[in-house]
Amino acid sequence: MNVSTSIITGVVSGIITYLVLFCLAKVFRNLVLPWYQSLIYQGKKINGTWTGYRAEVQNGRYIADDLSRSTINLKQKANKITGEILVTRQISGKDCRKIFIIKGSFKDNVLIINLKVKDRSRMGGGTYIMCLAEDGQKMKGKHTYVSSHDAKSIFAKDEVWIRSNQSGDKTID
Repeated sequence: MNVSTSIITGVVSGIITYLVLFCLAKVFRNLVLPWYQSLIYQGKKINGTWTGYRAEVQNGRYIADDLSRSTINLKQKANKITGEILVTRQISGKDCRKIFIIKGSFKDNVLIINLKVKDRSRMGGGTYIMCLAEDGQKMKGKHTYVSSHDAKSIFAKDEVWIRSNQSGDKTID
């Protein structure tokens, strides 16, 4: 075997080795590790559908606002959270809808998610920080977001989420 054949063989085997190791790392990171984390996860399960209400706190009680409602679909793998939020708001008597993609984590009964608008031709994004409450049937917290109208104003609103299997009680203690 001459020198050029040895070099070509070495380069080709190096590339093949790299590709095999790259694929194995991807499989481990995307399949094996999430499966194992889900298997040993000891925390609460919050996956499923929730209904969210913008709320006002009065005398320590959350009072839901009928002008803004969200449908939240959470997917949970161990403490990693993904999903979508459909926000419906009434503005001047019209229903305005916007869908957001969410990504975040749930640890020690605290959910922290970031959201960005699904339709990239529209503006929108923000963060939710929510605490699990009432035997895991409600979440209470804050929604912080940048105004879609002027892209300069930042707001923080109280928010309450109720698991979909719950009644539509608008007064949340």
